[in-house]
Amino acid sequence: MKPSIKYQTGAATLIFSVIILLVITFVTLFTAKSIITETKVSNNVQRSKIVFEAAEAGIARAFSAFKDGRRYNRYGGVFGDPTTKTDCFTNISFCTLNFAVRADPANTSSRVIANVTVIVDSNYIITSTGTSDDGSISKTITMNTSQATAIDNTPDNPMISRSNVSVTGATEVINQEGATTIWSGGGMTFGSAATGTYIADPDYATYPACMEDSFTCDVISASEGTTGVDIISNDDTLASLSNDEFFANFMGLGIADFRSSNAVTLNIDGNTAISPDGVEYNLNDYLDNPAPSEIVFVDGDARINGGTLGCTVDVAPNFTTSTNGQTQCDIDGGEVQSSILIVNGDLKINGSPHFFGIVIVLGDITAAGGFDVTGALMATGKVGESGNPRVWYNSNVIAGSNDATAINVVSGGWRDF
Repeated sequence: MKPSIKYQTGAATLIFSVIILLVITFVTLFTAKSIITETKVSNNVQRSKIVFEAAEAGIARAFSAFKDGRRYNRYGGVFGDPTTKTDCFTNISFCTLNFAVRADPANTSSRVIANVTVIVDSNYIITSTGTSDDGSISKTITMNTSQATAIDNTPDNPMISRSNVSVTGATEVINQEGATTIWSGGGMTFGSAATGTYIADPDYATYPACMEDSFTCDVISASEGTTGVDIISNDDTLASLSNDEFFANFMGLGIADFRSSNAVTLNIDGNTAISPDGVEYNLNDYLDNPAPSEIVFVDGDARINGGTLGCTVDVAPNFTTSTNGQTQCDIDGGEVQSSILIVNGDLKINGSPHFFGIVIVLGDITAAGGFDVTGALMATGKVGESGNPRVWYNSNVIAGSNDATAINVVSGGWRDF
């Protein structure tokens, strides 16, 4: 008996249907796999962007710390707390920062999308690594930076003037690290018996070894109301220097070159049209109080009538002779972060501002009130002081001003591979 044609047609249909189903299954599986692969690729691309941006955020956090005056060799290091009194040489963790990047930066409970580790070494090379939330992807950025030198030749005296020095009132000039106090290219005038200079006491128990450390020796009166052997006046060599030569002798660069260098952190232009009073700059309008770790260049006349420059706290004006190595900044619970104030013009000082570092004026200094300088005070013009200011020589504070210069990226120093 012949097979039924109807049955043969049904079998062919079944086979064809199975084939179609298999094709559809393979297409579906292939499409699903492609979608999954594309999703993974898309997620990885997104994660790659996130970790790269996270690594960049780490670089930004390091530069933010630099801007705040944090340094490798200071208490608390770059990322630590100054109250720890520990630097990165003692504990490298103070130059390492770990933080999480969240989906909503404003919401600390939102999902973590990346983690960042930032390390700053003693040469200020920054290494920032961003890692994805699942740990599958990471990106490292390395940045080489440089820091300019502020002081090329450390001054040896508390007060230096290329011209005349006239001090009155109860002015005190103190040098616990040597036997000289004032060096001038012109004459020296004392206007009051209450004015005096002080040098390291040769009868102090640890003299002369104590002169090796700032604020360690006791002092003895050298000159009261008149000039003495501790004062060098009418020095023709000093008087013959130009402003630029005087400046370069201590700072290593001429005035214009230093101003345009990376050392300066705050440049105040000499255009009197933008000066608050139209005649001279009031530095209190430009400086925070306190203002630690600044290299300030003022192109023009300036005045200041209070505040603290070079310390992390606003200090009290009651400092007396110290033999324990501490400055008034230390005594008041702050950290000395030395600064340099450069005025390319005349400087008027009133009230009781406090300076930790160097004040260098390419013009005349007119001072009154109870201001004090811990470091050195220098001028190319006349120095006229009244009231009861104190100028304390401190080589450690002066040397610390090299830490205040700006930290900048080295050309070609960025690597993200």
